[in-house]
Amino acid sequence: MAGGQVGIGDHVTIEDGVMLGAQTGVPTGKTLRARAVVWGTPARPLAEVEKAHAAVQLVPRLRERVRELSRQLATEGPGVAARADAGFEAARRLPRPGDVLTTWLDRSAAATAAP
Repeated sequence: MAGGQVGIGDHVTIEDGVMLGAQTGVPTGKTLRARAVVWGTPARPLAEVEKAHAAVQLVPRLRERVRELSRQLATEGPGVAARADAGFEAARRLPRPGDVLTTWLDRSAAATAAP
């Protein structure tokens, strides 16, 4: 099934059950597998396109957050950056899940090896 204003290049293979969203552009030589749902130009899986659109919606909030942090840094000075760096370093020192398991395994091996 193809929506309106779909463009399909030369030598394209479209298998059974493929759905092409409106204004989708399928490049030359592309193969669209059975039951695929694609949209955009170039044609991409709909789930991928939806994620990209959702990310774009976050840009205004991210820009505002960067502005807030820049203002805070300008008014509070380098101490803000130092506190942020200290928090980052503290977070880096936290054990990762794999580290906890490795430590537990090392302790278990040592306990069973002891006479």
